[in-house]
Amino acid sequence: LKRIPVMLDNVLEAQELAQTLTTESFPAELSKIAEEEKAEAQAFAEQVAADPKITTEKLDPEVKRKRVLRDARKQKLVTAVETEAAMSQLEPAGTFTPAIGKEVFYELNVLMLKGRNLPAADASGLSDPLVKIVVGDRSEKARLICKQTSAPIWDEVITVTNIAVREGERFPNVNVMVYDWDEDFNLDYLGRAIVKSSSIEEDVPDCTTARWYPVFSTSPEVPKGEILADFQLRKLPDGAVLEQKGDDPMPSVTDLSGVVMPKRRRGLMRICVLGVEDISYLQFPAGKAYLEFSVTRGSDPEEDAIISGSTKRGALLVDREYEANCNILDIVLAEIDIPEDFQFAQSLNIFCQAEFPYASAESKMLGTASIDLAAFMPRLLRNQKQYKDLFKDHFGMADPIPLRLVRKYRYKPETVVAPESDEIRSEGGPEYLSTDINKQLDLNHGLMQVQSAQENQATDAPTLRVGYPKEVITKKQEQMEVLSNKIAAVKLEFAIIMAKIRQAYFGVFESISQVMPDVALRLGLPASHEEPLLLARKAAEEELALSSESTMLIRRERRFCEDDLEKDLRGSIFGEIAMFRGDNRSLAGVSGDALRSGKGDESLDKSLGEAQRLREERRLTLLEGHRPVIGKVKARIDLLELTQDINGEYPREEKEMARLMSLRQFARVFMPCEVVVRVYVLRGMALEQIGSVCNSYVTAKFFGGYPEAFSTKYNPVLNTDNPNYFIMFESRVKMPGGQVRLEVKDRISPQASVPVVYPWYVHGPDGSRFGIVQKDLTLNAASFGLDWSELIGDTEIDLDQRWYNPQWRELAMTPVESRSLWKAGNVNMKGKLEVFVDIINAVDYDAQPRLYKPVKVHGPRGRRFVFRVVVFKAMDVTLPYIKSENPNKLANFYVKLRIGNRDSDVRRTDVCRSSADGKAQWNWRTCWTLDLPDTEIKPRLKMQVFDDTSSGLGQDDLCAVGDLKLRSLFDDMLEKNELILKKRQWVILFHPSYPQVDAKVEIAIEVLPESEAKKKVCGYGSNGWKLNQDDDYVLPRPFRPAPFSLVNPVPFINYQIMSVVINIQWQMATYLLPFPFLPMLLQFMWMTPWWWYGMGGVAGLIIFLRVFLLEMARYEKMRTEEKKQAAEETNELLGRDEKLFYREDEL
Repeated sequence: LKRIPVMLDNVLEAQELAQTLTTESFPAELSKIAEEEKAEAQAFAEQVAADPKITTEKLDPEVKRKRVLRDARKQKLVTAVETEAAMSQLEPAGTFTPAIGKEVFYELNVLMLKGRNLPAADASGLSDPLVKIVVGDRSEKARLICKQTSAPIWDEVITVTNIAVREGERFPNVNVMVYDWDEDFNLDYLGRAIVKSSSIEEDVPDCTTARWYPVFSTSPEVPKGEILADFQLRKLPDGAVLEQKGDDPMPSVTDLSGVVMPKRRRGLMRICVLGVEDISYLQFPAGKAYLEFSVTRGSDPEEDAIISGSTKRGALLVDREYEANCNILDIVLAEIDIPEDFQFAQSLNIFCQAEFPYASAESKMLGTASIDLAAFMPRLLRNQKQYKDLFKDHFGMADPIPLRLVRKYRYKPETVVAPESDEIRSEGGPEYLSTDINKQLDLNHGLMQVQSAQENQATDAPTLRVGYPKEVITKKQEQMEVLSNKIAAVKLEFAIIMAKIRQAYFGVFESISQVMPDVALRLGLPASHEEPLLLARKAAEEELALSSESTMLIRRERRFCEDDLEKDLRGSIFGEIAMFRGDNRSLAGVSGDALRSGKGDESLDKSLGEAQRLREERRLTLLEGHRPVIGKVKARIDLLELTQDINGEYPREEKEMARLMSLRQFARVFMPCEVVVRVYVLRGMALEQIGSVCNSYVTAKFFGGYPEAFSTKYNPVLNTDNPNYFIMFESRVKMPGGQVRLEVKDRISPQASVPVVYPWYVHGPDGSRFGIVQKDLTLNAASFGLDWSELIGDTEIDLDQRWYNPQWRELAMTPVESRSLWKAGNVNMKGKLEVFVDIINAVDYDAQPRLYKPVKVHGPRGRRFVFRVVVFKAMDVTLPYIKSENPNKLANFYVKLRIGNRDSDVRRTDVCRSSADGKAQWNWRTCWTLDLPDTEIKPRLKMQVFDDTSSGLGQDDLCAVGDLKLRSLFDDMLEKNELILKKRQWVILFHPSYPQVDAKVEIAIEVLPESEAKKKVCGYGSNGWKLNQDDDYVLPRPFRPAPFSLVNPVPFINYQIMSVVINIQWQMATYLLPFPFLPMLLQFMWMTPWWWYGMGGVAGLIIFLRVFLLEMARYEKMRTEEKKQAAEETNELLGRDEKLFYREDEL
């Protein structure tokens, strides 16, 4: 069709098309167009044959108009055919296209089972999901809806019949529309799922073959939840088309008696509620709060949501402005349906209600939560409790401790240990990870996550008890113990042998390094078996950012947790469930510009709370990208197995007895008590600076305790963002419901200097005389009470998660934890705070207070150390010769060293002049006196090699630079407090702009306490060459180049001769390595075994090849760096967006 010309310009093309056009390959309408164009082409060909000068411009206007209309109609049909052909190529195998011809009718049966993680459209934070199936111009709504949930259960078959598909048309995709149902019968759009018609089969819908389909709002790349469904598409027989009667759904022509629905049995869930934490109110908190629970079930739209149970009312404990905690301590029993396949499990919905005494009598909903129980069902079933188990229920307080925690922290000797287990999977049905709902519902910046099952511990797993009595061990266990001891002894002997071999191995290398250091360097041999000095290639590395740890000794004694301890000790006997509220479909429904300008205030529902609180919650939603958490429900969930009657129902009396028995044991475990809480604050790290300097102090608030608050406001740590506090706060706290908040604040005290001029006596060299004195008077705002404090960040410690956690109770010594500091309304971390917390039962403390004395924490005791560095020599410092065009260039090298970033800690050697080969010697010793630990000293040693081009009158040329990491060395100094020696070794330095520079400097480091340093005489600088010091510290005079002098040429001649001798030494050693091969030719003349020479030759050849390969690797590395730098310089000079040259790694 594309070849049909709109205007025929010559007779040859007209005749060719008239012969090739046929009607066999076109549908009916296109064939008719082709016939018309064929006839017109033939007529035009005859006219051209009669009059060759005729053209298309001379045609009749009516003929032209008909041709234009026909071409437009033809192009529309051609586009439809081409689109259908392209779509048929994209469809997978099994796609069908109805035969072209008459209209065919189909019926679609949808088994709609479940949804999860669907968007929230109501102010409560949940939705009332309703499903509508749309296929082409046909649609059908579901009869059932699930009220107030984000994980609905429908279990309904929806039939869409009389789906007409005309022959030649592609069958449309199935759109599953998800709406939020409202009482005014308005449907709010939540999202949709698209199901390809080519993937739908003719089998009857079955729950075992159901699949999860993603639900999206606008873009399929951004899912908004999932639905679980199965589809059946069946062609209706002729004459089976049904007529619509009113608004009633049309019945299915297909026999749906074979539809397989999920099998469920009745179960009983026990919900033990401790309370609600950090409830965010939209108005001033007052009155009481309680919780309601419901289990998701499909219902008619006219029915209200069925509440399975509610807790008693709990009084509020105001935490901060518009925020409160609530202790409830109650148990609720809810009936659920337990499926055989856990993916069909129901969801548990939680509603937090508040009663305000000064407002209406109706309760207001503060927030909601919806939990899909599918992932937790295997664990709940394994730990299902019978009625007899309720008498000895310990609610998880006797659970064993994971082996990983016992290895990491200090636990009591009698601790029951559970070995690490593999992922536990459910029996039967799909393999779901079995997780514990009471331990794994955690919060990560407000998002509820289920942790990996590998970190979970099965309560029925085999346990290992530390410190078993002898009589409990069986004979087989004794045999296994003896065998394991033998294996351990063999491993120990093997380790000793390997250590001796390694010692001899490094002994040979060390001897070579001491006698022939140049040979060892060329062979790539380690200078010593001790750890070499590490070079820091990036200034942002951790070793350069932090000084020696001021809390290192405490951390090693008590063990250390790198983050909040709650994230590691996840064995709390209750779970924390995040609550939300509001619509999450469009991030509060307002843009950031509208929020800043106040234009979005008209959409605020003032009946929900104060306008300022609503606006702040919107702002936080836009900032974080999701709804903020407005509270956490502390609850424990278990399944009970009780006797059912003949109707499958639980008798009311038995349910009440089970609840009362559970309350009895619950009261024993969570009995209100008083504890002594000690919070030890050690130090802060990387605190955010609010002003030019950071003057931080700590405030501790104990909620539910007395004293309630402590502060170090009048003793701030000045001028540092890494302060050392080393303070302890102690308070008596009522449990459960205890909480500690640590706030780090910056005390801002502006200062101003005022020049003061006054007459007074002026002291001078000629004595005192009366004159004018000028001084700057510093005025501090704190002296006038004009200073103020600003919050840097805070962290909250939930005492319930520790006191009611067996993993915490069994600790013999609580570890130091590094807690993150956060600020309300900001998603960026504000720093770290190292603390450890002790909790003691007040009854035990009052009975024997001497057994629970506070830990004496104090600031790091500063100890003075002498840090000595000896710079021996350098080689391959080639940068001055690369940059200079003078072939007779002579360089004057010296080395500059610096510890930390302070200019006062800079040291330098003298100048080695007239170097023509990039080599220099100094044998120069320098030292620093360090008071450690010191947070202001960066643990690094910067080494720089300079060419003295200015003779001290300007800036010299940098030849090479490098930073040595000293953090581990500082830690060893603090721990051992004795001499630490790093023997002579080569350090490779680089240049940031010349990658071909690969300079080497030989140094040695000695660190010792100041008291030890005073026992021996040691000279520094040129005094290190003198003999008036201990023999261990005498350094040889450096062997340096001598300039030529006509007056005394002897030093110059001696240096040249010695340089040649030293250079020839290595060359001769290199070329004589394979020498033993040569005498093999003479071994026939002498009675010498030939393999002696062969073994020596092979060894020499191996060493020769090693040297050759090392040189080649060094050369290749240098060339690669040169190419990379050349490409970067070229691209920078070009200044174009599109690069013309690329590095090898970019290609």
